[in-house]
Amino acid sequence: MKNALTLTYYRERVNIISNKIFQNKKYSIVTLGCFRNDVESDLIRSELARMGMSECPSVEESDIIIVNTCGFITPACEDTIDAILETHELTHDLPKKPQIVAVGCMAQRYQQELLEEMPELSAVVGVNWAHELSEAISRIFQGQRYASNSRNPEPFYPRRDFDSSGGATLFVRISDGCLRNCSFCTIPKLRGKYKSRIPDEICDEIERLSNNQDREVILLAQDATSYGIDLPNNYNLAELISRISRIDHVRWIRLLYLQPEGVTEELLSEIASNRKV
Repeated sequence: MKNALTLTYYRERVNIISNKIFQNKKYSIVTLGCFRNDVESDLIRSELARMGMSECPSVEESDIIIVNTCGFITPACEDTIDAILETHELTHDLPKKPQIVAVGCMAQRYQQELLEEMPELSAVVGVNWAHELSEAISRIFQGQRYASNSRNPEPFYPRRDFDSSGGATLFVRISDGCLRNCSFCTIPKLRGKYKSRIPDEICDEIERLSNNQDREVILLAQDATSYGIDLPNNYNLAELISRISRIDHVRWIRLLYLQPEGVTEELLSEIASNRKV
């Protein structure tokens, strides 16, 4: 019991110290890549808010600039490098120079190379950023640089409290990673093995973020037709679609992306009969 209380006290103490470090600090986010990264940036916003930081619309007034990178193909990597250089060019002569942090897919793919070859970066954190972001930013505020040591991507999905989709559209991730290992695709190396989100979590997120407004819900996954392959009771995409369609304020459902070899008769039947899809 004594050890348990000591551990609890330690964790609370760390949280208190962290809150003081992050208090009144401002951040901005530069999002690159696909719709999935828009959702990823919302997850980062949610995490930074829990840390006590607030978003700033101007990179010039920020303490931290998060560049949410894409590393799927060569042009995406080039766009990421250009964005980092442009951000640095905008801010490097300011009296209070914001620190630039690269997160996400390209940061996962080229962790050490980015930190070694781009002095503009103060930290590089891959797709496991939820486990490292607070430490990385703490190090930065102490005048240090930070390089992630996480080489194995592990799909995760913390609570999302922000929605930057805008208008009638709501993007929702239903899974992460991929098991197909196609020779032309680097997704499994960037995002890890396939992991479906629990249906209850998906539906709860849709209900919370819909905010009592009619929405078109776009379900995102690298391989949506494999949804449920790792869940008990053979739960699948057709069942998820059916359940989501019964949520108040869901008026339309769109699916991105579907692998043809994963399409089943049950899925075709659900799409054909469900007027919201």
